[in-house]
Amino acid sequence: MSDQALFEAQKSEFEKFTNLYHEKIVRMYLRDVGEGEKTFDEQIHEVWDDWDVSKRIEFIQRAFDQLKGSQQGREIIVLGKTCPEVANPKLIAEDPANITKFLNAVAHNMENDSSYPWSKLVRESVIGILDDLNWDLWKTFTNKVSKKQYTELLMFAQRSMYINQVAVYLIANFCGEFTGEGSLPKKPQGGKCYHCSKPMLSRKRCAKCKSVYYCSKECQLNHWPSHRGVCKAK
Repeated sequence: MSDQALFEAQKSEFEKFTNLYHEKIVRMYLRDVGEGEKTFDEQIHEVWDDWDVSKRIEFIQRAFDQLKGSQQGREIIVLGKTCPEVANPKLIAEDPANITKFLNAVAHNMENDSSYPWSKLVRESVIGILDDLNWDLWKTFTNKVSKKQYTELLMFAQRSMYINQVAVYLIANFCGEFTGEGSLPKKPQGGKCYHCSKPMLSRKRCAKCKSVYYCSKECQLNHWPSHRGVCKAK
């Protein structure tokens, strides 16, 4: 089999798995919503924006660890080097807007584009691991001229597979947070429900005025008749 045929076969294998995960991302993150219904991203920010950086780091780390658990040996090293923005979760966690930038880029197949927020870091990290390994991840290539080109393209194809997997884990874990059955331990967020005055373990903020918080959807709905007259969009 020629080098090109070997390259195409391996690339196709990566793309097959990438597409399986990518379909899930598009179906969940980019799903159409009806009038008055929140987008998935808006639901994310209802919990994400209330978390401090350390809790966001923990959330991203948990998704990354889920992926690492399915890898062995050198693959764990390759995973970390090809996905530096999640291997060092603070890069995404430090700015609340970054989770949207990350998921939106992956949902639109832009995780390897030059416009990707962490593109420079990603490229430096990928080329660095290839140099460390003497570009010998796929030793079946015999032509020295094309070997580097094929190896680099395959490494980025493998990165796309990894990044899509991490994004799926993040989205799945967010779904758990929305339902109150998330993977992160619940910690009191402080304050009392604006309706029932009970201490809040989790908070639901009025989406319009963003000024009052409730312990549950039920309290929010029950308080709406009295809150409606003073509620103003911000």
